[in-house]
Amino acid sequence: YHPADSHGNFPGFPDEDTTEGGRRIDYDELEHDPSERRPGGPVAELVLRGLTPEAYRQKWLLPLVLFLVALLLQSVGLHLGTRRYVAWMAALDGRLHLTSGPDGEEARRLHVLEHLRPQDNFAALVGAPREASEDVVDLVAWCLPLVWACLCVGTRNVRLWSRTLAAGAAIALLKG
Repeated sequence: YHPADSHGNFPGFPDEDTTEGGRRIDYDELEHDPSERRPGGPVAELVLRGLTPEAYRQKWLLPLVLFLVALLLQSVGLHLGTRRYVAWMAALDGRLHLTSGPDGEEARRLHVLEHLRPQDNFAALVGAPREASEDVVDLVAWCLPLVWACLCVGTRNVRLWSRTLAAGAAIALLKG
């Protein structure tokens, strides 16, 4: 430890590219982690070539099946949440109907219900109309995973396939 001088400068601060022993840091060795095989490299090819056809199919199908099961569980969770929300809104609407009297009460009841429904804050921010066409967004949303899947299968990159589907499955489970 060296304290700073009166101007806030530290004496003898080493150069960024050197270590305390004076050796230069080789940043190229940080690019490749020797404990991890490169996709499509010779070691990866040997590992995949040594597999039986059944094991090779399982390497592709198991992550896909896990991802699809996670999507199913997400859909079940979203369905249950939506069902509970609709029941809550119906009960709230029933309670507000019991308290409505003059016309002012009816307007207040509708105002309360309007603020309790889900809002699309992003669409309100950009000023999108309520009945905007979503065809372009749907097309992009379906094309992006399709292009990714074609690239993974075309390059036979099982690692990217497995890791991406595992991450997608985790996100789907957390969302549902």
